[in-house]
Order: sequence, then C-alpha cells, then structure tokens
Amino acid sequence: VRNLAMDLEIKGPDEFQVTGRGLLHRGVWFEEMRRQGFEMELSKPTVLFKTVDGVKHEPWDIVTIRCESDNSDEVSGLMFNNHAEQRAAAELDDGWSETEWVLPGRCMIGLAGQIKSVGGATAEIMQETLDYRPFDSSFTIRREQGSLLSSGEGEVSSDGLNTIAKHGVSFVTDKTKTYVDMIVGRRESAVGDMIVNVTKPSSGWGSGGRTPGYQIH
Repeated sequence: VRNLAMDLEIKGPDEFQVTGRGLLHRGVWFEEMRRQGFEMELSKPTVLFKTVDGVKHEPWDIVTIRCESDNSDEVSGLMFNNHAEQRAAAELDDGWSETEWVLPGRCMIGLAGQIKSVGGATAEIMQETLDYRPFDSSFTIRREQGSLLSSGEGEVSSDGLNTIAKHGVSFVTDKTKTYVDMIVGRRESAVGDMIVNVTKPSSGWGSGGRTPGYQIH
C-alpha cells in the first residue's frame, strides 16, 4: 500500500480489510485501483471499535452543518432521526443557519448525501471524531434509501439518465463509462438497492450484465 495513511490487513487469500481516514479517503484509493485494472467487491464500511476495561466502545463524531435557514428544519429532523444530539444552533447574517451535533460515527455513514439532499447542494458539512463511548445497540442505522446500480458495462446514455431520474438522483452524466454494479445514483422513496440499465440506446438493452429492475433488499 503506497498510501501511508492507509492500513491493509490480510484476512484471507482474496480478502483484505482496508482502514483509512473516512469514506472519501478510501473511495479515492479504490477508484485509483479500479482504473489500474483491479476488480474487487466492497463490503459496507464500518467504524473502528475499541475495548476499554472489557467494554466495547465506539467513536462519536461532532458534525457542524451550515445550510440556508429555509432548509434547517428538514436537516434537523434528519439528524434527530439518526440519533444525533444537538449541541448548538445559530442564525448567520447571510440567511444561513449553523447547527452542531454529536452522534455515533456509524450513524453518519451514508448520511452526508441525505443532508445535501434536504439541505441543498450548497450545504456545508464538517465532521471529526469527538471521543469514544460505550457501544449502544439501541442506536440503529436507519437507511431509508438505496443505491441505483449499473446492470452492465458501457457508456451512460440519455435514455439511461432518464431511467435513473425515474427512480432517484443521478451520480453520473452522459457518456460516463460504467461497469457492472457501479453505483450510478441514489434511489428515492424506496428501501434497498436496485439494478438499472443506464447503457441502453433508444431501443434495446445495452451490454449484458445484471438483470435491470432487480431489487436488492
């Protein structure tokens, strides 16, 4: 591993555990490997737990969110729904509001995208680890949305973008190169992941791969 901030632990002949500084840090590294021709399957990310005096502890994060005041109520509702405790709130001079929250780090996994969705694309999110606290199993991650996954290899077509728009929000643009099971968007108003054909021309099914419309729960 050339990245000194990345730790790689061999778990088996074809299984590795990668530890890094957050989702973005690892995401950039995975994309670099993919472009170099490596094929891989990724599991859901997890936080690092610690055992203190025989008791399991988990990291808690402090998160500061700045967004337009008109969207602050929706952002607050989302944070409260994911076990966050509000520590501070302030109205800024430019029609924006700033709120500060603490919550288990595992509850922030995948939450940034939802914050951007309800808080607006200009919303700012600052996150850092606060401390470790005893693990509380009653804090469950509430995933109300899923991912849209590409059914095959090829380039994203205009019809493919329309397909994504029918089910959620696109993460790709026209002519983006795709591979099987690549995340191409976020699914709205439904739980679980869904396979979609984003490479199809005006008529036809595009390149082979997974069956479009198949839902993963």
